[in-house]
Amino acid sequence: MPLHLTSLLNSAPVSPKHSQTQSGKEEDSNETQHKKKKKKEQQQQPHNEHFLQSVNALEPTPPTSFQLPIPTPHTHHHHHHHHHHHHHHHQQQHQQQRTHAAAVYQRPVPVTSFSYDHLRRIHTGKHQQHSLRPLYIPPDIQGFNLAHQIEQATLRDESIDEALDGLLISLVDFLDNVDPKERLDVCRGVLSAGVMTWRGVLTQLCGSVYETGQGGGWMKEVIMVDGVVYMINEHKLNDEGGGSDQQSYYGHSYEALLTNPAGFIPVNTNQQWVAVVKANLNHTRLILGGEVDCVDPDTFHRVQQQQQHLEPIQPDRFVEIKTCIAPASDRERYTLHRYKMLKFWLQSYLLGVPKIHVGMRDRSGVIVGAQEYSTLSIPAMARQAGGRWSSEACLAGGAAIVQFLADRLARAGRLESSRQARFDARFKDIVAQEAALRRHQQQQQQQQKQQGESRDPLLSDTCLAQIDALATWPVYTLVFRPAHAAGQPGSLELAERGPHGYLDSHRFDDALFGFQHPLLLHRPASSSSSSSPIPPQRVGFIPALWIRYLVKTRVLIALQTIPSSS
Repeated sequence: MPLHLTSLLNSAPVSPKHSQTQSGKEEDSNETQHKKKKKKEQQQQPHNEHFLQSVNALEPTPPTSFQLPIPTPHTHHHHHHHHHHHHHHHQQQHQQQRTHAAAVYQRPVPVTSFSYDHLRRIHTGKHQQHSLRPLYIPPDIQGFNLAHQIEQATLRDESIDEALDGLLISLVDFLDNVDPKERLDVCRGVLSAGVMTWRGVLTQLCGSVYETGQGGGWMKEVIMVDGVVYMINEHKLNDEGGGSDQQSYYGHSYEALLTNPAGFIPVNTNQQWVAVVKANLNHTRLILGGEVDCVDPDTFHRVQQQQQHLEPIQPDRFVEIKTCIAPASDRERYTLHRYKMLKFWLQSYLLGVPKIHVGMRDRSGVIVGAQEYSTLSIPAMARQAGGRWSSEACLAGGAAIVQFLADRLARAGRLESSRQARFDARFKDIVAQEAALRRHQQQQQQQQKQQGESRDPLLSDTCLAQIDALATWPVYTLVFRPAHAAGQPGSLELAERGPHGYLDSHRFDDALFGFQHPLLLHRPASSSSSSSPIPPQRVGFIPALWIRYLVKTRVLIALQTIPSSS
């Protein structure tokens, strides 16, 4: 069944074009560029103000919606590849299966990793494996009460929205440490990703085709900068606990039991080891971050002996730890395979985790046994147990949502009157101007035969002020409303938020987990005006550090690709 995309975007209100984008950069000779540059720096503040006034006056683009493909009842037979060979007159009938067969997920490849310590400080580079744990199963786990030491637990402060901060920080650190000869190529690869997000976000997207009922709805926040879609969960304070606090403690406590060879250590949910992988869903390149509970003991010991922890650990060494209630009846067994196993499989599969260790507990939280599952064998096992979900349908649903997002945002970027298009053009301008400035400086240095300065220069003050003015870059919300009954499509809506989304928000922590970087110390000299002592630390929900890094990298790529004419 084809995807129903309603093209509401065509009815966007048109507003007059403002002339603030600098077109015709190509025709400018370097010299006139530079004279303009000098004048520009004097006019910079008003120029930014003008840009902001004009984009803030724009109406948000109208929301667009989309229906998920319905998984057909037969998809759990699962081999659809032969549908490709059917003749034309069968096409209608097999349209649905074809969407599932088409979903291809490429095995994740590790990029880097990072750790949060017990105080939620971030550790990258050679300390990235600081919080890595080994799988160690004590001989006497049966009878262990999962509520053990619950009052000693330290829980992470959930009121802070960490957005994608950890993931982006670890990428900055990783790219900084790549061999300089390969650095720009590796940067190009990372920046060519279609989507950057957490594994948990993608898990929800892919699980949506099987969600029915109120509890299955969700909301994400999305921003597209320089062609990359960044996506996070909507930040909501935990007001819907519903007794889940103890249950979520059970999971942490079982993990503490199984990852500490020296014996149980009180739970501290600040501590995590997070893998960053690249994957590919239906030709969309993804960069995903996901917490990994532990690795097999051999890998752990090998890592402990290395001095420089820069070699990434392969995902096939990862182990996921779960708990669930031991099913006591057919009904409970069915529920386990229909709901739990789908989530267990999806979550591990997307990060490339091959093995899931599940502790079975009774209703009072006592471990009665344990079982190990190979991730790849779960879909077939669930089918036998009557789980009736298909791994292809999940991936096809996730791919359809990702495709919808990318198409919509790219389309918004082509609408003259949209804020997305204005900010896209502005970003390209900032890069082009900074590259022109650099090229000019390089030529001056060549004329004066100074070859001393080859280290990475920082961004100019003008450029930093321009980046600060991108703070209100449009953020979209993506809302999923599940079908009321099986066999009906769930629906998605993508809507642009108003321009003043985050500026006064205290959701975020701009201390960035204590991460230090030269681009962070850099404050534009001009912004010492009393009106704004500290420039905005975000562009939408993205830390300004990442946007600065992005601009700097794009400038270096531009300088590398255009030979400097002497």
